[in-house]
Amino acid sequence: MTAPTQVTTGLAAATAAAVPGRNLPTPATAPPGQPEFSPPPPSRTPQLLRRLQAAAALVLLLLGGVGTLLITQLRTDLDSAPQVAAQSARLGEVQTRLLGAATLAAEGILKGKGATTSQAADAGTRVGEAAGLLVEAATARPQDAKGLTELSSEVSAYGAALRAADGRDTATAQGLLARAGRQLDEQILPDLAALQKALATEASARSTGLAFVMPVLGLAAAAFVIWVSWVLAQRSRRVLNLGLVGAIVAVLVISWVTLAAQQGTAVAAGQSRGAQFARVTGLNEASSQVDTARRVQAEALLARSWPDAQAKAVTGAIDAAEKAADANAARSDLADYRKAESSLAALMAKADWAGADKLALSSEKSSVAVTSAAFQRTIAEGRKQATTAAADTAEEVRGGLPWQLAAVILAALVGAGLAVAGVAQRLVEYR
Repeated sequence: MTAPTQVTTGLAAATAAAVPGRNLPTPATAPPGQPEFSPPPPSRTPQLLRRLQAAAALVLLLLGGVGTLLITQLRTDLDSAPQVAAQSARLGEVQTRLLGAATLAAEGILKGKGATTSQAADAGTRVGEAAGLLVEAATARPQDAKGLTELSSEVSAYGAALRAADGRDTATAQGLLARAGRQLDEQILPDLAALQKALATEASARSTGLAFVMPVLGLAAAAFVIWVSWVLAQRSRRVLNLGLVGAIVAVLVISWVTLAAQQGTAVAAGQSRGAQFARVTGLNEASSQVDTARRVQAEALLARSWPDAQAKAVTGAIDAAEKAADANAARSDLADYRKAESSLAALMAKADWAGADKLALSSEKSSVAVTSAAFQRTIAEGRKQATTAAADTAEEVRGGLPWQLAAVILAALVGAGLAVAGVAQRLVEYR
């Protein structure tokens, strides 16, 4: 090869080496049967954390919602609890007035001898007051309105029967009064007893089914948030998460406040439906027994007869009244009435009807009418005290429920926010 030929060949080789894309090394390929390397798949941790974040917040909000509903229901219970005792007191007053009207009507016949008397007018007034109390009772508790409406019509008929006996001769008046008495015994008093029994059933009912709701839900919510914290610690290698710790505290606050509200309400409702209702029931029984004794005495005076059966009935009624009366004042007044009744029974046993009439109807301090009226005033005052105590006990607890309700709502919102923020701290690390 000549020199010019060697130069030309060298230049061609150099030119070929300088052209881009040519004479580059061939990429190495994996031998057959060996896998090729690929980028790692994206982490699923952020998606999991977002789901746990939403779930934790939802659990806090649901727990707060349950607490809110429970406390709202407690307010309803506290509103209704004193009404049971108050309604029983109203019905007791109705019975007192109706039985008193029967006694006054008999005494009016005894005193008037065919003429209109103040006792007869007072009997009509008592029946009118009973009718007004029934209207008040229906307004206070609409759920009792049906039975009270039927009772009102019976009371109106009873009042008409008593008025029919006013001013009649003794024999006719006795017959009309006996007819009115049968209506009282066979219709009105059983219906009143049925209403009182329904109230007693309501008072003895205890809604304990919801008492375990908040402890169970609170433990479940706390366990869930703790589990979320554990999952977060496993993924992030960090044990403590302040946001989730705050969420757990919020769960405890919601549970504790709701349980405190339930316990306070249970105590107040127990006082209203329990102790105070029992007191009203006892006072009603004492009043009814004394009214029954007076009615028997008045009918005996009117019939000019005092058999042993009536004497035993009066003694038994006064004994029952003494057992039912719960206050020293009531027992003191009852002792005065018992003394007057014993004197009256002695006069009737001797057939001293003139003396018996005077002792029964006079306005002297030791008379049957005055001592029994003093006892009934004490009973009425006791009913008022019991219903006031029932209402005050409920009102004291009800006044704190709005603050407890606000605390539950606030704790739920703050706890949900802390749960979201706590998980969000770890989500930042995956961006």
